[in-house]
Amino acid sequence: MSETDLSIQDRVCSSAERGPSPPPQTLIRLTNLEHTYLKGTPLQVPGLRGVSLSVDRGEALGIIGRSGSGKSTTVQHFNGLLRPEKPGQVEILGQDMADRSVDVRLIRQKVGLVFQYPEAQLFERLVGDDVAFGPLKMGLTLEEARERVRWAMDSVGLPFSEFKDRFTFSLSGGEMRKAAIAGVLALKPEVLVLDESTSGLDPRGRRELLSLIRRWKEDDGLTIVFISSNMEDLAALVDRVCVLDGGRSVMEGTVRDVFSRPGELQAFGLNVPQITEILVGLKDRELDVDPRCTDVAEAEEQVWRILST
Repeated sequence: MSETDLSIQDRVCSSAERGPSPPPQTLIRLTNLEHTYLKGTPLQVPGLRGVSLSVDRGEALGIIGRSGSGKSTTVQHFNGLLRPEKPGQVEILGQDMADRSVDVRLIRQKVGLVFQYPEAQLFERLVGDDVAFGPLKMGLTLEEARERVRWAMDSVGLPFSEFKDRFTFSLSGGEMRKAAIAGVLALKPEVLVLDESTSGLDPRGRRELLSLIRRWKEDDGLTIVFISSNMEDLAALVDRVCVLDGGRSVMEGTVRDVFSRPGELQAFGLNVPQITEILVGLKDRELDVDPRCTDVAEAEEQVWRILST
């Protein structure tokens, strides 16, 4: 037996001794969530009619749905901007959000929400002051806040020394978006919720932001909730997908499983990534491909295999 075989055997034995991996830790759980806007008035309208989903530590969850499906309303329950209506339940980091004694400020420090146009969250004159607002409100000292701001700005690709004294509204659109995200990251959240945060960016800006999000998840262990109408972005980033329609959760599964069901998604007014669409078409022609593939390199390999046979 070779040294390599021994090494593999040792790892297998060690893994067996450790036993199965522990179950994932659920940070956010929604059960049959409902919400009515302008409730009790003649203008009341249902926003959510029964949404159930969970977010586990360290994962990236994608939430998709046509306009008006309830995506933004759902994630506004994640950090207490909206409170659950009975009979729905919302549990955030072990806290029942129906309990009015829960300190919502602490929840908002742990679950950071970045809105669709996060540059609208900016309000301070200088970039560094804007990013420092949250840490100072948390009670950090000036020196602690400065180090937190330095880390957050460097994390989003806005070097602290270069951008801290820049006028906030002199930044480009992409830089403003990064500054707004830095303000949320400076709180050191456990969960980062991004509501259509790549919309309106040019291709380069979108790629840069997606790369940053992927790095925060893979290198820093940050839990991500990502809402987007760009199926390619979702396929490249998330682990699981939850589909909303008419204020209800109607489909959930791994990104491969959900995007391999284009007919059902189309019924909900959604498309699939172009890669998946091509592979599904090839599969319909009885060619040997896996239509669940969402990775460009893997899809290319499958197509070359077909062409070479």
